[in-house]
Amino acid sequence: MDQNNNQPKEEKDFLAREEIKTMEKDTSSLREGEARQERERVGSIKTAEEISREKEREAAAQQAAAERDLAEKEAKEREERARRMRGERELKENALNQTNTERVATAAGEFQGALKETQTRENEERKRFLARVEARAEGREETPSLAPVRPTPPVIKTEKLPEITKTSFKKPGLGQKIWIRIILSLLAISILALVATFWYWYFNIRTEPAPAPVENTVAKQELIIPTALIVTDAFRTIEVSALSQVLKGNLGDKQFTRLIVIDPTANKVLTVKELFLALGAKAPDALYDKINSDPTLFVYSSGGINRLGLIAQTTALDLMPLLKTWESTMEQDLNPISVLLGKAGPAPILTFSEATYRDTAFRYLSFPPENSGICWALANNYFILTFSGESIIKTIDKIK
Repeated sequence: MDQNNNQPKEEKDFLAREEIKTMEKDTSSLREGEARQERERVGSIKTAEEISREKEREAAAQQAAAERDLAEKEAKEREERARRMRGERELKENALNQTNTERVATAAGEFQGALKETQTRENEERKRFLARVEARAEGREETPSLAPVRPTPPVIKTEKLPEITKTSFKKPGLGQKIWIRIILSLLAISILALVATFWYWYFNIRTEPAPAPVENTVAKQELIIPTALIVTDAFRTIEVSALSQVLKGNLGDKQFTRLIVIDPTANKVLTVKELFLALGAKAPDALYDKINSDPTLFVYSSGGINRLGLIAQTTALDLMPLLKTWESTMEQDLNPISVLLGKAGPAPILTFSEATYRDTAFRYLSFPPENSGICWALANNYFILTFSGESIIKTIDKIK
């Protein structure tokens, strides 16, 4: 009887244990399923984030490629315009030289012909005149042996000579004849010299082009604008005297405007050294030797404030120590430009600080008013110099 009672109890305990094991298995399976779903969900989230980052990278790459294509297209267009202008100038110069050569040859030929004709005419006239004088001096009638020549100035008119009659004329001696012939010869030579001088002045001096336009043509060279090192929203070609007025103008918001500063006398774009000298600023001579002399000068406009900036190419490996050494006098050397941009006082901290943006370190020195100072950086073989922190950050974005 007890055995029968114990047997159902044991079966119940066994079944209970089996039920617990089954529940544990079900719970474990449920937990594994939930863990697998969680891993899949996290994997899908990471994949979406990677896809989003990949799309951003592709968009940035496409934008950079478009900017490069635009810059290359602008450079090709400028080169084509320069080549076309050079060709036109060469054609004009060749045509002008050919015209001048033909004119000189024609004038020389005409002058030689006219001079020869004049000499021949004067010789004939002199012979006729001497023959008439000699005939009248000897008391005989004039018998012209030469063909008549049409009168051309300066021809001596025979009508002005006084009439000499046989009754009142005394035959001159040999000495008088010699003196008369000498005087007449000198008179004829003087007349020929005057005529030759007149024709030389007429063909060579009077019609010779003025030298001033030729000198201007030689001194005036073609304006060649260097390729911009960054893509800008607009550009302006100005002289140094107009820089202050441009900086006070409205150049938009969050925009880059390239400034092409030219020397109108030499008709060329100013180099870095020439630009600094024109603005009253200076930099170490070694810096001019280690950067390209054709910079890109720009203005970054933000919040109604225009900040000047400069970017130039460099391949020097030792430029960083030179720039850090220049920091001791950089504020004073660039003070004329800072004052032009509205500097209100000296820097409260005399040493430069360093910050990093997009893996690019830049050095800065702040002074009043707000968002003003001197910033410089070396990035991707470019030397960047700006006068505000925001403008150097935006310039680094352009390069990156």
